Amino acid sequence: MNAANPNMTKIEMERSLKLNRSRKNLRRDVGKAIADYSMIEHGDKVMVCLSGIVKCAFILSPEQQSEITQVLLTQLPNHSELTFMQDANLIGGIELLGNGSKISWNITDYLSELDLNIEHLLDHKFRSQE
Repeated sequence: MNAANPNMTKIEMERSLKLNRSRKNLRRDVGKAIADYSMIEHGDKVMVCLSGIVKCAFILSPEQQSEITQVLLTQLPNHSELTFMQDANLIGGIELLGNGSKISWNITDYLSELDLNIEHLLDHKFRSQE
C-alpha cells in the first residue's frame, strides 16, 4: 500500500511510477531536441498537436497503448490521434513519429551511439598522448 494513496495496490504503484518516468523521459527528450536544434526561439508562439504513429518492437497490449496515450494526452493536450504499429526492426525499442518529427529509443540506436562515443573517447585519448 502507498502512504499517499492507501487504496493503491503494489501493481498500481509500479504502473504509476512507470507512467511518471515515461512523462519525465518524454519531456526530457522533447526539450533536448528543441534545444539541440534551436527549434523554438524566445518570443515564438507554439501550438502543440500530435497526430502520429507509435512503433514498437513488440505488440503493445491495449493497456500499454492506453498508458502511452494517457502520457501523451497529459503532456500534449491538443493530441488528436495515435496509431500503434509493430516494427521488428526496432530491436527492444519504441518510436514516436508525428508531424515530421521522431522521438525514439532502441537498442540498435543505443549501441550505435555508444560505439561512436567510445570511438570519440579513444580518438581523443590517442590525440592527447601524441
